Amino acid sequence: MSEVAIILSDLYLAEHGRGGVDDRDAAVPKDVLPALARVARFAGVSALPGDWRAWLAGWLGRGDVAAACDATPAVIAAAAQEADQAISPETRSVWLATPLHLIAGLTSVHLDYRGLLKLDSATLDQLCQDFGRAFAARGFSLRRLPGGGLLAGGPHFANLPLTRDPARLLGGGIGGSTVHGPGAAALLMLGAELEMWLHAHPLNAARARRGEPPLTTLWLWGGGEPLPPRSLAPPTPSAHPDTTFMTVFGEDAVVAGLCALSGARLRPPAASAHDILNSGAARTAAVIELFHTDKPQPATLMDLLQHLDEGVLAPLVTALKDGAIQQLTLIANDRCSVLTARDGLRFWRRSRGPWAVLQ
Repeated sequence: MSEVAIILSDLYLAEHGRGGVDDRDAAVPKDVLPALARVARFAGVSALPGDWRAWLAGWLGRGDVAAACDATPAVIAAAAQEADQAISPETRSVWLATPLHLIAGLTSVHLDYRGLLKLDSATLDQLCQDFGRAFAARGFSLRRLPGGGLLAGGPHFANLPLTRDPARLLGGGIGGSTVHGPGAAALLMLGAELEMWLHAHPLNAARARRGEPPLTTLWLWGGGEPLPPRSLAPPTPSAHPDTTFMTVFGEDAVVAGLCALSGARLRPPAASAHDILNSGAARTAAVIELFHTDKPQPATLMDLLQHLDEGVLAPLVTALKDGAIQQLTLIANDRCSVLTARDGLRFWRRSRGPWAVLQ
């Protein structure tokens, strides 16, 4: 295997959180995150010019759609569908619809770290059917996407509003962060109606009986004008001769679209480094949702990073040292860290705390 890329799709930290990078590192024992600390010491670190999905597009040989992954990712997710799943001609805009559990406070609305909900297939199907009955007269529709996502279709927007990936808002308030721009009013109105519709929806009563948090909204974002199915240009020639032997682990609608458009194999989220190292592909990427975990509460950020360090990064660093892989790339918090086996020979590099590659 020539390369492994690990993408932490929901880890976004403030540039200077409580104390900043140096203070964070001072509070972390040196032996707690050894693999991440090694990446921090020896890897070359650079800022991403765009979102991680745009980086992945280039990694998969589809740099021609990287800009769309940044501005209108729903278009990439929709355009990669098979012809028999084509968007109807009446649909003039498409939006990613992310199920969220929002917590309403006295003065603000909060998105908890576990607020990005994963719904089972039966629930997704029910949502799509019931959404159609409630909003079809207004020109809106909802459908499932490969990769576990939902796609909302709607009427034409003369001015596309600016929206945000909800993963970027995890752990904070969302007031004033939802939709901006001249075309925002229609999308905000639909969002308010969705919250009222879901509040009374039977699926939330069923979730309450199971002790699960309610689904409070479908967050609409990343929208644009849909393209015909499979209308994007063929993959551009890649500098990697083994580019057709690529595998991506993950559960994301845009990732599913990029795999369809690049010819890469899409597999469910990796359970461990063993899955990644035994993918059978020359180049493998794993999209990991750090905060989507089966670990019992309370699970702090440090708990989750330790689990990642021990279960994923440490075996990959060992594989890099042993020559089983040639390059390890870590994408997190809009930063790209690239580590090769030869980088570990630079013993003169001073030690750096693990937060250096995350902020």
